[in-house]
Amino acid sequence: MQTTETIRRSLDAAEDLQSIVKTMKALAAIGIRQYEDAARSLSEYDRTVRLGLQAVLRGVNAPGSHPPPRGGRRDATTSREIVVALGSDQGMCGQLNDSVVRRIEERFGDADPPPVILASGARLTGIVTDAVTAPERRYRTPESMERVASAAGRILREIQQRREDDPDLAVHLVFPRRTSAAGYDVRWRRILPLDQRWLDALREEPWPTRCIPAWPGPRLTVLRSFIGEYLFVSMCRALVDTLASEHASRLSSMQSAERNIADRLEELNDRYRRRRQEKITSELMDVVSGFEALGEGDRA
Repeated sequence: MQTTETIRRSLDAAEDLQSIVKTMKALAAIGIRQYEDAARSLSEYDRTVRLGLQAVLRGVNAPGSHPPPRGGRRDATTSREIVVALGSDQGMCGQLNDSVVRRIEERFGDADPPPVILASGARLTGIVTDAVTAPERRYRTPESMERVASAAGRILREIQQRREDDPDLAVHLVFPRRTSAAGYDVRWRRILPLDQRWLDALREEPWPTRCIPAWPGPRLTVLRSFIGEYLFVSMCRALVDTLASEHASRLSSMQSAERNIADRLEELNDRYRRRRQEKITSELMDVVSGFEALGEGDRA
């Protein structure tokens, strides 16, 4: 049977753990807020880039203009597809990495040859290796918003090098995106080749102002520059969504841990009170028994 001292030590340990969990919850909430703000800023950046693309695409039928690079389906004879998988470096974020890997496995589990996987996140890479194939490039997840741009640039440079020999090589992004305060789902997005239907729809959208858009230099050169910016902001947004989802998943895990610790504390407190009452009762019984024994000795 546990003594009151043993139970007291268990209570102290549970209270210390509860304090750590509360701190981690607060840090996760702060992280979510930080990446929410970053996502809003990137959304405005993305809107500006799309307007630039739209402005250049509106000149497709102008005299002397050149047709834009067309997207479309990847030829069946083209080499392996590229999958950029985004996960986490840190633990205690629930099933986030497993969810990303399951999405890849659903689409490429039986692919021959398997896709070229570029994986961001130390926790993700081992799971991808076991489920699909070993990543050909591994990247660390950026620890802060300041490092998101450089991380996106490294991944895009790797993609560009691989597409130099095969310009039609398809590139997919697989990443978690936050859907609620502590929830997320896994998104699948093809970023290359560009979807021709999307380009056509973007070109046909009404221009939001009365000013007629213009651009400096050859239209095709400007168009390529905007496409590069579009890919950059798409990668940055996916990384930011991943980081926000990681914190959301960790928040959910900490909330679950906090409930479990609260239940454990309640159980230990009840046990401590019962054991202490039993100890007090036992001591009182010893006092009564001693008093009765002294009374019997006096009568004798």
